[in-house]
Amino acid sequence: MQILLSCAKTMAESTSLPIPRTTSPLYGAQAGELAGQLATLSTEELAKILRVNHRIAATNRLRYSRFHDDAERALPALAALYGVTADDILAGETRPRACGDTPSEVGLYLERRSGLRFRIGYSVAVMLLAAWAAFQYKTWSWLFLLASPICLWLGWSTCHGKDILRRRLLVLVPLGAAWVYALARDVPSWNGVSEWVSTVLPNAHQAGWAQVMIERFAVWLLLLVTLGVLYGVGSLIVRQPLLKDKATRRAAFIGWGLTLCSEAVCLLLCWQPALAYITTGTYTWSSTRGDYTSLAGERVMAFYSVYDPVMQVQRGIIAVTVIVCIVLALRARRREREN
Repeated sequence: MQILLSCAKTMAESTSLPIPRTTSPLYGAQAGELAGQLATLSTEELAKILRVNHRIAATNRLRYSRFHDDAERALPALAALYGVTADDILAGETRPRACGDTPSEVGLYLERRSGLRFRIGYSVAVMLLAAWAAFQYKTWSWLFLLASPICLWLGWSTCHGKDILRRRLLVLVPLGAAWVYALARDVPSWNGVSEWVSTVLPNAHQAGWAQVMIERFAVWLLLLVTLGVLYGVGSLIVRQPLLKDKATRRAAFIGWGLTLCSEAVCLLLCWQPALAYITTGTYTWSSTRGDYTSLAGERVMAFYSVYDPVMQVQRGIIAVTVIVCIVLALRARRREREN
């Protein structure tokens, strides 16, 4: 049988144990000089040099800055190392962990592994959804759509803290909306829309085209509404906004609202031209041109002359919103790391 001792690299800055005596460390002057030089580096530079994450780098940067504060408060090396091993040596018992203690190396490793597992599962789910988009007209494309949430479920792991859960729910909002969009596109009942149009409009000559446009408007509106609903549900779960930065949250809300408004404007403006084209036969007589083929072309061109400009504005709103949100989010993350 083997006995394994956990590593004791985690450092403590104070101790309640009595210290019988201390000695001056060797190379104390050299250590002070090195600590002074390391204290001048930023958190990002320390993280790169020490090859640690930003939290550990920030903790050590604070230690370097306090290195020369009070020599009398210096701890013996053995008291600075806490854990089962060091506590048993010093006091003969295991010291309960304080709330402000730095997480152990094992805890940090498990947290990193959990985050990596989620990122892998999320990435595979996104790639499977992209594969569905590429092959959505194939009969077997539903396999990609089925495998996408399964991979995310396999990649889900325990969330160590509310902030980690908040970030995971935030990235799940667009993915969940994309799933709903894909399921709505694959609904077989869309095939009956053309029959419904023919029933409602007995003189409908373009029922197939009407089915395509109705499906487009319905699915796109469902996507926008689902984004808002999922964001609201995620905020209720963590009891705080999923987007912490106010500027990013404001930009996202404004972009979402403008996109929804542009879709409503498109419906209002395109309703009459679309209805006129649906009830126009391919060989309807045109009194202005004096032939049987031009009237349908004129009316469909009239529809797209209204539809295309509104869609261009909508795409511009979406592009600007995404770019602004990314820039603001990166700026907020940079400020958070600096603090």
